Amino acid sequence: MNMTTNIDNIPMKTNTNDIPNDDSDDPIVKNILDEFQQELNNQKPIIPSIPHIKPYIVNSPVPAPIIITPNKFVNYINEDSIKKSAIIIIVVGLIFSPILFTTIIDKLPINMANIFTDYNFYIKLILVFIIIYILFYYNLL
Repeated sequence: MNMTTNIDNIPMKTNTNDIPNDDSDDPIVKNILDEFQQELNNQKPIIPSIPHIKPYIVNSPVPAPIIITPNKFVNYINEDSIKKSAIIIIVVGLIFSPILFTTIIDKLPINMANIFTDYNFYIKLILVFIIIYILFYYNLL
């Protein structure tokens, strides 16, 4: 039992009476289409401005080696950050220096000296904070 049919045996459809109803001849549809066309003509075309971007094309899958010549110096160090860090280290070093702190305590009255020795660490932290804040406030750091 063969289920295929030869193309020569298939009848051709020649009936043209099955054309779908076309409303383009209707005057109401023509008026609406004309209005749409007028609106389109009245509108200015909006052209977005797209910047010209040069495409980046990689020709080889292997990255090119970096060649550093002796005359070319790349600065990896931010000098401003080094200066700020050095100032902060000096301030912290002076405040946490045992020599400076004992000299100040020796010149204080005994009751205040006892308070300073009991809260030694916290007083130093507060002093560091105040000094660094003042340096930032006056744009010295």
